[in-house]
Amino acid sequence: MSSFPINHPSIAHFTHLASLHLSLPIPQPKDIFHFGNDRTSTTTRLNLAITGSKTGTTSWPIPTALHWGAGDYSIILDADNRPAALMRTLSLKRCLFRDVEESFALAEGEGTWEEYRRGHFEFYMATEEAVGRKFGDEEEVLCETFEVVFWLEEEMRGESIPRL
Repeated sequence: MSSFPINHPSIAHFTHLASLHLSLPIPQPKDIFHFGNDRTSTTTRLNLAITGSKTGTTSWPIPTALHWGAGDYSIILDADNRPAALMRTLSLKRCLFRDVEESFALAEGEGTWEEYRRGHFEFYMATEEAVGRKFGDEEEVLCETFEVVFWLEEEMRGESIPRL
């Protein structure tokens, strides 16, 4: 489950705005997260998702109790931990890292298949100590495709949506 509080007032407010904008009831999001591990990568990847250039994301390690699936909604946070975009999961696929398909790597919107592999190796190797195991080609990853269905421009995230 997300390390961000699902019941935070800013999540309820953001979900309400999305429901109004989309004219449909949006259930409580299944996950709240941000892309990247620093302000620059978080902002870059968020913008790629909002523009539709990023339609895939990889997770490692895979949560033992997967709490979301195709059709579920998640909230993507900006670099200031403010709700910025609502995404709907389209598909989930488990595979070994070595078997990630090139088409999926390109859906991540961060360059070529080689750049995808290099970037993910660097990112996951930096988290090995916290995870408690080593990352490599034989590790199982979760490849998720998604679509962003609602977002707020940065200037609209201001005071009306507090940080988590």
